Amino acid sequence: MAVDFLPDSIRVQRARRRSTLRQGCLLVICAVALVSLGHHRHGRVKTAQAELNMLNERSSAIQQQVALRTEIETEQQELLLKQQVDQHLGSRVDALDILGELQSLTPERVVLASLTIHATEIPIAYDSGAGGVRIAGDGSASDVASAPRTSRRLRLVLTGLAPSDIDVANFIGQLAASRLFEDVNLGYSKTIEHQNHEAREFQASCFVLR
Repeated sequence: MAVDFLPDSIRVQRARRRSTLRQGCLLVICAVALVSLGHHRHGRVKTAQAELNMLNERSSAIQQQVALRTEIETEQQELLLKQQVDQHLGSRVDALDILGELQSLTPERVVLASLTIHATEIPIAYDSGAGGVRIAGDGSASDVASAPRTSRRLRLVLTGLAPSDIDVANFIGQLAASRLFEDVNLGYSKTIEHQNHEAREFQASCFVLR
């Protein structure tokens, strides 16, 4: 057993020094731990901020897609409505446009006595070389096709008076050259007496452009 001959004051000083040293070490350890914890929390904050930015970007992209989808759905509804009108009437051309076109095409020497506009079903000819079906004039087919065999078209029938066949031919040519009419045909042309004068009564028909 060792005998300590040091004075009490020295032993007290050494004890205090050891206590101070231990406290200093504890303070250093605590400081290092706090710094490490701060770095760790700072890294987690940065990671959370990056994830938040990514979520915001995804949210913006989703909102843009939703807006685009809404716009596409609106356009689709408009197209479906136009398709229904086209299938029901056979043309999207307004009646006022047809009357305005006729007024501009009719010569001064030609008078239109009547006109009718009605929707009619016409057969569709499919090209057999492309895998379709050729529809005959009587409606028979060489094969059964899944596509509709008829198409609804708007047909215009005109009856009028003209001084001569030349005037009738000129008017038919004007109709055939119009951007609104196609498949213009002359139904008949005959001589009648109109107000004590001979005149040519004619009837023409055509389809209104779809």
